[in-house]
Amino acid sequence: MHHVPLQELRKVGKVLSERYVAPWSQLTFYIVGTNVFYQEDRDAAVKSTRPGHQHIMEFELVRVEGDVRKAVDQMRRRTTRQIGNVTRRKHVAGNQPVLDGTRVPTAAIWEFHAAGYPRESIVEEYPQLTLQDVDAAIAFERSRLPSAS
Repeated sequence: MHHVPLQELRKVGKVLSERYVAPWSQLTFYIVGTNVFYQEDRDAAVKSTRPGHQHIMEFELVRVEGDVRKAVDQMRRRTTRQIGNVTRRKHVAGNQPVLDGTRVPTAAIWEFHAAGYPRESIVEEYPQLTLQDVDAAIAFERSRLPSAS
C-alpha cells in the first residue's frame, strides 16, 4: 500500500510510545515517501516521527491562493491600447492572429460571425472581449478573404 518498511514503522512506534500516551487511533497520520508524520488534532502542528531529519513548514494555502488569484487577475487586465487590436505572437495560439491581450483567435470570432451570430452573442461567448474587439476580428478576417484582394 504505502510501502513503509517495517523497520521504519518500528521506529515510529518507539517515538510515539515515548511522546504520546493516549491511543494512537486519536492521531492523524501522513505518509510522505517512506516518512511518517502525525497530528494530534486538526489545530495542532504536524509532527515528524524522525526528529531532526525533517522540518515541517506550515503555510496557509488560502493565502497563497489569494495572492495567485490577484496576480492572475492583474495579468488578465487589458490596456485600452490592446482593445480592438489584432496581434500575432510566437507561442500564443499557435502563432495565429489573436485579439491583443487575449488568446482568442480572430478566426474563432469569424466563425461565429459567419454562422450568423450577432456581435453581442459573440461577446457573451467570450466575456473578456468587447464589441470593438469583435469588430476588429471580423474586419481582419474579412481582409484576408480571397475576394477582398
